[in-house]
Amino acid sequence: MLLAVTVAICGCATPETSDDDAPSSLSGVSLRVLVVDDPPLAEAIGWMRGEWNAQTDGQLVVQQTTAEKLLASESIDGDVVIYRSALLGELAERGSLMPINKAALDSFGYDAGDVFPLVQRSVSVWGEETETTYAVPLGSPVLVLMYRKDLFTERGLQPPETWQEYQQLVSKLSDKPPADRPDWSPTLEPLADRWRATMLLARAAAYAKTRDNYSTLFRLKTMRPLIDGPPFVRALRELAATAAVNKAKGDPITPQGAFQALLDGRCAMAIGWPSTADNRPPERLAPSRADCGFAELPGSRDVYDVGDQKWLSRNTPDDLRATLLATSGRLGSVVKSSKHPQAGARLLAWLSSGDQQDRSASIPSTHSSATTLFRHTQISAARRWVDPRLDRTAASQYARTVRTSLRRKRYLTIVRLPGSDRYMEALDIAVEEVVAGRQTPHAALQKAASQWQAITDELGVDGQRRAYERSLGLE
Repeated sequence: MLLAVTVAICGCATPETSDDDAPSSLSGVSLRVLVVDDPPLAEAIGWMRGEWNAQTDGQLVVQQTTAEKLLASESIDGDVVIYRSALLGELAERGSLMPINKAALDSFGYDAGDVFPLVQRSVSVWGEETETTYAVPLGSPVLVLMYRKDLFTERGLQPPETWQEYQQLVSKLSDKPPADRPDWSPTLEPLADRWRATMLLARAAAYAKTRDNYSTLFRLKTMRPLIDGPPFVRALRELAATAAVNKAKGDPITPQGAFQALLDGRCAMAIGWPSTADNRPPERLAPSRADCGFAELPGSRDVYDVGDQKWLSRNTPDDLRATLLATSGRLGSVVKSSKHPQAGARLLAWLSSGDQQDRSASIPSTHSSATTLFRHTQISAARRWVDPRLDRTAASQYARTVRTSLRRKRYLTIVRLPGSDRYMEALDIAVEEVVAGRQTPHAALQKAASQWQAITDELGVDGQRRAYERSLGLE
């Protein structure tokens, strides 16, 4: 008997147990895969159909959709869905996803212990951390500092430890721009549409996040927005000061664009990650002009205590940084309406596991510029996830930087509540207003906080508070 299983790659769902879906009956299942907003990833999974079909005696059907269509639908037409990391909360709160037992995933070769800690216990988790999860990761990039190693060596510079040191470096590098590069900048940050708010949160994370403080973006008990508070005002003021150095030197860029600018010799530093260059074949890429190095984003020796409403100094210099999570990446989930959840979980474990490390074509996330490596065992094969112009040394340094960032005890996650795109858009506009010189940081963030409050009131304070608690791993 041929069973029908749909896999949607754009939102998440988790499976329930079905009597006719026991492990012994997983073969011969037809799976439909829907990929959201990621054609390269959909194409890569399509390439794996033959291998999956041969292993399971089933059928894998790959389809695509957009997040807009997904969120506009009352239900997900599929068994498994792969989607942007920030959408986990909205899909989980809608009841579209079914929890997957971690032991069941590991029985399919998932190996949760191999996944970087913050990806496993925060990015792919919703609600109190138990033996279940709502999603399986396919790669979760973090913003990193990228720099010209040759230029830093020539000038005797080191990657900055704090944002204050970063700004001092920007000033030093501005003093001696290359004579042959009128478009050159000391640093480039991703300030294109939809990235401005992310860049602000990445800068503010170290200022706002203490290890035991859950009230960072919102007051936990009241859901009053905190984005107009001192950590975010300070971060936005510093962001605007850096952006002013690059004014009129080109349009705002994405993280991928920042990396390409570094390779092209247009800047000394950049913030982003070394994507797969939009999947262009190496022969169509211009030769690299830069010897790239990678480091974590800067941190801060000062942190704001929201309870006491004052700035404090960190006692341990090795704990300056806080990692911003869910900036990009892809997650896969089993849809709650799936009749064959174990088959869907098996597919997700297969797509995410390290079983295919010797065959890059069988690792779908290597083909998406929205993902990166996410397992310890992938570090030795880091070049599969990065621009082909990076040599082995640079790729290895990038991989170790990602691993360090995703093992930190302090982290901040972007808004993953229902309405997440609306919250982030309001914050994005606030940053744009300040960078353009039309608003002060405090005034712009006060307006954004007012808009956040209106969104929360519209969607329901109690429901949003429960969602915020679950986004923090609380119940």
